[in-house]
Amino acid sequence: MNGQAYVVIDVGKSGTRIKIHPWAEVLVGPGAAPELAGGPEAGRYLADLLAATWSQSGADGSGMSAVVIGSTFLPPTKEQEACRAALRQIWPSAVITLVSDGVLAHAAMLGGAGTVASLGTGTSVVGMDRSRHLHQMDSWGPDLGDRGSAADLGRSALRLACATVDGVAQTPGLLRMACDWLGEELDTPAAARLLAAEDRAARLADFALVICRGADDGDTDAAALVQRSARKVADTCTAMAARIGNPTLVLRGRFATDPSFHAALIPTLRAQGLTLIANNRDVLDIVPDVIADSAYRRTPQRATGGTTDLTTTALQEF
Repeated sequence: MNGQAYVVIDVGKSGTRIKIHPWAEVLVGPGAAPELAGGPEAGRYLADLLAATWSQSGADGSGMSAVVIGSTFLPPTKEQEACRAALRQIWPSAVITLVSDGVLAHAAMLGGAGTVASLGTGTSVVGMDRSRHLHQMDSWGPDLGDRGSAADLGRSALRLACATVDGVAQTPGLLRMACDWLGEELDTPAAARLLAAEDRAARLADFALVICRGADDGDTDAAALVQRSARKVADTCTAMAARIGNPTLVLRGRFATDPSFHAALIPTLRAQGLTLIANNRDVLDIVPDVIADSAYRRTPQRATGGTTDLTTTALQEF
């Protein structure tokens, strides 16, 4: 970037991070609530989320030459123009690129053939085959997917705790952890408050860390849930490796580094024939020119069909 100032943004379900280069200042703000991602004002919602976090910097956005945004959700086509116009108010002269957080992670952490699994509140697995076509697995959100994620683990544990209240399951340790975490008895009002919370997915992910600590302390039900989450992630990564014909795998994300989950996940991945590559890079350190590669200008394909130009489904300007 020839010394010019630029911005890299990672929007997740639990938080938003913005890094201003070359000053290396990192701003932290709220995450994107999955419940609002598909709403009628999704484009404006994303822009407002970024504006609120950017405002912490006090910096003049007109001085930025490029802005790279990796987001846990992308506004629908009809919302893109509103998003584009709002972002132009913040960074009027920058080249603005918006891709999924999984695509940003792949470009930053690998940049070539293989898979990057982003494990946090959600689960996103993006792979690149030998023809440099991108493929996507999971990223279905907390209600339909995010298999093995922190939110998935937290939800599974709370379901068992609720079943224990009903006398259907016998997991007293999970029930005790749930009550301690909630700060109250697990009953219908407590459950209703949790379900109504805008940050519900982030809170479920937080409870997953409590379960991991319970597993460390010897609770067998907690340990079984952690192991099951590890198998879910491993199954998705193995399916991706088969699709792209490459076992190379990079793990990233807050949940991937949790000691208990990491200890369960790594041997499970290796047992399924995956080749792990250690990479401690932060996605916020990507150079804008990397995401400009033609491979990352196409939307990752799901099970069938070819990739499409990214401009048809996401905000992309060069």
